[in-house]
Amino acid sequence: MAEQASSPAFPISLPALIATITGESAVGKTTIMTVVADILTLAKQPFVAFQADDKPRLQQMLGARVVDLTVDPDRLIEHPSLLRTAYTPVYTACSEATRSGTSVLLDSGARELEHITSFMDDVGLNEDLQHWKLPMLAFVPLQADPESIGAAAVAWRRLRDVVPDAHLVLVENLHDRGRIDRLRPQSPARKLFEKELVPLVADAPRLVMPMLVTDFWQPFEESGTRFLKVMALDAEEGAKRFSMSVGDFKIARGNVTRFFRHMQAEMAKVIALQSADGRNG
Repeated sequence: MAEQASSPAFPISLPALIATITGESAVGKTTIMTVVADILTLAKQPFVAFQADDKPRLQQMLGARVVDLTVDPDRLIEHPSLLRTAYTPVYTACSEATRSGTSVLLDSGARELEHITSFMDDVGLNEDLQHWKLPMLAFVPLQADPESIGAAAVAWRRLRDVVPDAHLVLVENLHDRGRIDRLRPQSPARKLFEKELVPLVADAPRLVMPMLVTDFWQPFEESGTRFLKVMALDAEEGAKRFSMSVGDFKIARGNVTRFFRHMQAEMAKVIALQSADGRNG
C-alpha cells in the first residue's frame, strides 16, 4: 500500500478551492457544502459555488448563485468530451480566486468522482494551484458501513494521486449509523476501516458530523431553507411557514441550530476564518 503523504498544515487560509468528493451517495456531501457556504457567509467571505450532481440539492439550498455543471445526457452522445470540459468553469474560477479573494466551492456527486479527478489530472490542477497560491481543501465524508468506507478509501487514493498537495479531511457522518470506533472490532465495517482507511488518512483531520434528525431538517431542506435562515426565523413566523405548531418549530429550529454550531466548531479546525473587518471569525 502506498504511503500517505504528510498532511499539510491546518487550518487553511482563504480563499481556497473547497470540495466534497466521494463515490458514495447520501453520506452528507451537500450538507457539508451548505454548512461551509453559511459559515463563509457569516464571515463575509465571498465564494462562487459549483455543483456536479444529477440531484441539484446545493442549488436548491443556495439558489441561483450555484453553477450547475451537470451535462445533458443527450448532448453527451454527440459530444462525449463534455464529461471533462464541463468542469472548465471551476478551473477558470480557481485561476481568478487569489486575485479576487473569492473561494471556489465544489459539490461533487457520487457518480462524478472519476470524471472530476480525471479533469484535475488532465489540466495539471495540482501544479496550477501551487502557482496560484490557492490551497485546496477536500472533504471526504463517510458513514459506518462497508460501502461508504470503501468509497471513501477509493476517493482518498484518487485525490492523493491527482492533487497530492491538497488538504484532505475525513468527515464521519453519524446519521443513521453512529460512530465507527464503537462498532464491534470484528464487524465488516470496522475491519475495512482499519485495513483500508486508517493507513491512508494517517494524521489528517477527522471531523465528526452529528446526527441531524431527518424529521426536523427535511421540511427546511425540501423548501431550500438553509441553516442561517432557519436559525433566524421567528418561532411564530416559522411555524406558519412550515405548517407546524410553535412548539414543534422551536424544537426543530433548536436541533438545526445545535447541528450548525457543532459544525462551525469542527470547521474551525480546518478553515481559518477572518471576517471582512479583519477580525478572526
